[in-house]
Amino acid sequence: CSDEEDGRIVVFPSGGNENYSIEWEKNHVSYVTGLELSNLGPGTYSALIRDNQGCANYEEFVLYNPEPIEIIAQLTDNLCYGDSKGKVVLELSGGHGNFQINWTDDSGLSYNGTELNNLPAGTYQLQLIDEGNCEVDSSFTLSQPDSSLQTQINLLDTLCPGEKNAFIKIEVSGAIGDVAITWNTGADGFELNNIGPGLYTYMISDENGCHLSDRVEIHELKPIQVEIEKLEPSCA
Repeated sequence: CSDEEDGRIVVFPSGGNENYSIEWEKNHVSYVTGLELSNLGPGTYSALIRDNQGCANYEEFVLYNPEPIEIIAQLTDNLCYGDSKGKVVLELSGGHGNFQINWTDDSGLSYNGTELNNLPAGTYQLQLIDEGNCEVDSSFTLSQPDSSLQTQINLLDTLCPGEKNAFIKIEVSGAIGDVAITWNTGADGFELNNIGPGLYTYMISDENGCHLSDRVEIHELKPIQVEIEKLEPSCA
């Protein structure tokens, strides 16, 4: 791994008169002796090998550490409350060989791969393991608006049968940016005045493209009815 010193060099000399001795240098500085070196960091290791007759051979070995594992993540948040349209795309570099990619979310569900789609808001834990068993852990959070679109409706039914003096007024909360409303009547305001009885359907949308639709019914009062009971006089 990039930050570890677990390299190893083993020398198997042959020929000469045996009974070999080895003197090592690391980056041209006297180091140790022996046929095997372990727990090595990156660098240049030079070996001077002599047999019992003084015959010598010089060998040089270079150990490299892999580049650190680097993660570039592109996040797509959810634009509407309660949506599952979030996305995480990873670009990975460094390390050794291919990666094993393990994800878990807030609820304990598991995923894998460099691209996750259709995600709800939440935190996603990432574990990367390369072929050298080097591990990097990270986490990414997808957000959403604090609340969904909500409406508060004030209305007045018609005051008398056959009249058009009702009104509907809608107040919106939870929206992002500018808000637009359309009605089944073709109107586009948050207040309808001088309307008659009937069913009024509306759709509200904000700048994020979040939508809310519902309907409001205006009732017509029943006509006033009068029943007359006549009582004839009993005497002329």
